[in-house]
Amino acid sequence: MGADEQQLLDNFFAGIARDSITAFIRAVVEQPQLMEGLQGIDLVADDVAAFAQTKGFAFSANDLEAFLEDRMEKELGAAELDLRRAFQDRSDRGKIPAPVSMNKTAAIKEHALDFTSESDKNLSLDRAEILKGGVAIIRQAPAIARLTSVLREILEEHFKPHNPLVAHEKLSAAPYKAHVDAAYEALLAEKRIPPILTAFMEEIGVPPNQTFFEWPGFRLTFPHGSQPQGYYRTTCSGSLPPHRDTWYGSPRQQINLWGPIYPLETNETLRVLSAYYYRSIKNSSRGYDVWRNAVGLNLSPMLREHVDASNPIAPPLAMGDVMAFAAHHLHHSALNQRKTTRVTFEFRLLCKEDKGANYVPPNIDYFGFGEIYKGWFQSDGEKVFHKP
Repeated sequence: MGADEQQLLDNFFAGIARDSITAFIRAVVEQPQLMEGLQGIDLVADDVAAFAQTKGFAFSANDLEAFLEDRMEKELGAAELDLRRAFQDRSDRGKIPAPVSMNKTAAIKEHALDFTSESDKNLSLDRAEILKGGVAIIRQAPAIARLTSVLREILEEHFKPHNPLVAHEKLSAAPYKAHVDAAYEALLAEKRIPPILTAFMEEIGVPPNQTFFEWPGFRLTFPHGSQPQGYYRTTCSGSLPPHRDTWYGSPRQQINLWGPIYPLETNETLRVLSAYYYRSIKNSSRGYDVWRNAVGLNLSPMLREHVDASNPIAPPLAMGDVMAFAAHHLHHSALNQRKTTRVTFEFRLLCKEDKGANYVPPNIDYFGFGEIYKGWFQSDGEKVFHKP
């Protein structure tokens, strides 16, 4: 066989591998059971390829590495590629410390900021307390009422003629996904979002000129047992098992905000497992790569040991309330036991003043590659194109 013939043959098999990898990635997005099956492995190329082969997807670890490197070069912007190379260089030179193993009990505080209380005249979110593990319930902040109104407006407009709470009963998978995509596209283009979130930061005493925000997203969680299970933004996603956002590369100084778009039952609040704030937990973040995930690999780090979820922080939330907690917290979704879709929102804040502060928790169990910085916005709505 000549060199040209060999090259054609190599290209043929490479094409088959690319098609198989693309099909696997699509299946992971669309079939939650595949994501659950990945729970028991590290997210390194050898293990992922071996797992995929057991599910009928024919590609090797080398095929997967080549596919992802090529996709990153084509799809990531120059700033992200430069950041990835700088991170790799720091990693190669041993400048990134390994996670610190911890098994410590924390005194976690739960408190409320109540905008309806006459006694609370100068409300301020204590970010240091949040990043030490505290959980704040922010009740009836005017900006959150405006945010939820905008989110309901968008969902109802783009699910017409269906009610978003019951549309899962009326639509098959493909038409439902089309409504989700249209609603999220409209949300991303919504010019009211930056001023609303800026007003919220001002209301709770977080300096807007020093703080980045993540564009809000909606989560549609179908009744337990449904297939698919629901959507987060435009990705298939149901009730989430216990996890830390830091396993996905979220900065440890990140503050999460979570609340209802439509009324919740008293047992439907997101569960925060505060006992694990300073306890290292076995998980599958080893091999996770922020930048590879950004181009569509869609593999989620997951818990790899049993945790006690019997005593969560999960206070009832009324419409207009929002819960604030650290991304480092172990947390999980409540099962949706009702017959209608649970509709909630979430977004995140990142204050530059908190980076490197002594109240920020250490990295105790994230073994992945990189920190998320794509998707952050300044208070004027401009995207952040550098690491926060």
